[in-house]
Amino acid sequence: MKYLNVIIICILCNCFLNAQLIKAPDIHFGGSKVDWAHTVKDTFETDQILHSFPSFSNKEIGLIWARPKEFDKKIIFNVSNYNYQYMGTMVNAYNLDSGDILWAKNYNPHFENNFGYSYTLDMDFNENSNLILKGYRSKVPFAGALWSGYYSERDVDLKTGNTINHYNNTKQDLRIVGTNPAISTGQYPFFVYNAYFGIPDEKFNVKFFPVKVDIANDTIIDAFEFDSLKTVVFETKTVEEQTSFRIDGPFTIDHQFFTFVVQYYKDGHPVHWLWKTDKDANVLIKKEISSNFGEFYFEAEQKDSLIEMITVSKDDSYQGHRGYLFMDMDGNVVNRNSQITIEGKKVGHLSTTRLKYSDEVLHVVRFQHDNDIYIYRETKDKQYIKSGHLINNNSSAYAYIPRFIFQSSDNGLVISGSFLLDTLLFPNSLRCNFDCGGWPVIMKLSAETLGLPTATSDPWQQPLTFSIAPNPCTNQITVTTFEALSNSRIEIYDQTGRSVTSRRILSTATEIDISSLPTGLYFVSLVDDLGKRFGQVQKLVKIE
Repeated sequence: MKYLNVIIICILCNCFLNAQLIKAPDIHFGGSKVDWAHTVKDTFETDQILHSFPSFSNKEIGLIWARPKEFDKKIIFNVSNYNYQYMGTMVNAYNLDSGDILWAKNYNPHFENNFGYSYTLDMDFNENSNLILKGYRSKVPFAGALWSGYYSERDVDLKTGNTINHYNNTKQDLRIVGTNPAISTGQYPFFVYNAYFGIPDEKFNVKFFPVKVDIANDTIIDAFEFDSLKTVVFETKTVEEQTSFRIDGPFTIDHQFFTFVVQYYKDGHPVHWLWKTDKDANVLIKKEISSNFGEFYFEAEQKDSLIEMITVSKDDSYQGHRGYLFMDMDGNVVNRNSQITIEGKKVGHLSTTRLKYSDEVLHVVRFQHDNDIYIYRETKDKQYIKSGHLINNNSSAYAYIPRFIFQSSDNGLVISGSFLLDTLLFPNSLRCNFDCGGWPVIMKLSAETLGLPTATSDPWQQPLTFSIAPNPCTNQITVTTFEALSNSRIEIYDQTGRSVTSRRILSTATEIDISSLPTGLYFVSLVDDLGKRFGQVQKLVKIE
């Protein structure tokens, strides 16, 4: 995945900063129970990095992390730090259940073989259950490499983190943009995509073309720069438009057909295209899908058979107003929810995933003007049920930005993101708006804590732990629990997920006056003092 827009690069990489040291934030949240949380370790020989910012001796730092993965009950967290003089990728492995750190490695802490490496592409696992790190090697000795240079791949023992094999493709310069190399049913060879800027006689146009590579032997099998059946060309008018390109993919279900998505700016507006190839890189479909959006997207990730995108609409806030979109491999929209507002608050940062064993969507949210993190389940009819609330124990200067989330094999939720500085002005007049800092944090919450459905137990289908009578109702309901409960309360939510009434449980029968509520549909649940919802969420209908 590549981001060529300079502004987006600055945001995602947390920028470079030469400034005074700033104390690192507390990575532990209050509110809903977190099973475990970690920042990244450089190696076992050093303590956790990023005690203060900037954290390295040259006081210049940038951070990028790949999507975390789970394999064999291990959570793999990958963070790369870089600047023009340094390059390294730190990978930590955690036990899924306990959160214990199993190994910590810094690949290339001091320029391995005199070159800088950056393993920022999606991680993978091969048939030998080894971890595959993918990224780039710099072209120039003693220099870093970001999203350009030579493709590099490292096979890592998943039990120890030790390097097994290390390959570099020095015959093919990926220059400014390339895709995640994955177009192959076998390990080798595969296709990578390259971009040619400034096609002859068409000064500003951009061409993407595939290159077939055998990385194990550092060999280019074939390049298709001038094959019209395999290349894709986009018309641009200016250098600014040309350098705004980002490409996401390939996305595939069966490793026979592969989908790519491109975004760039044209006349000041985002433009979106999709193209689809077969396994030989022949282009089958190329079509504009801008009408699906009307805004720009910030993340693109495959979730099962769909492509998920986090969308952003510009408003008067720095972070924008966010939503999401799911589309199939042909670019058809399956589910969309733009500019999400919950309980009257605009979503400023968002990470989303589809739930297992449910047709719901799960959101990890940071609202505009709110420093806490909230977790919501969104039902099929766009109703929001709060599942968790993480209280940020730091000052308002430290904003935790959720980046990637996924459900683990035990149906819990893994959240990765980083603490950034929110609107902090330094003495040198450099202002930080969610783009300085970069203290990476990964954490896990259990399915039980969040009330998430599992293969054997769905909160929407659990045996009832309480009843509501009468229902529908006009003025007063009685909520009867089927066992004595302590340290718990009854919560009533409206269809946006906003709590409208809360009543502490003091006996098995609790009377609640709902006469002041507008007519309509509501949701009732039981919540303990830790914020954990238990039992079945039930519907309540208020009538005149």
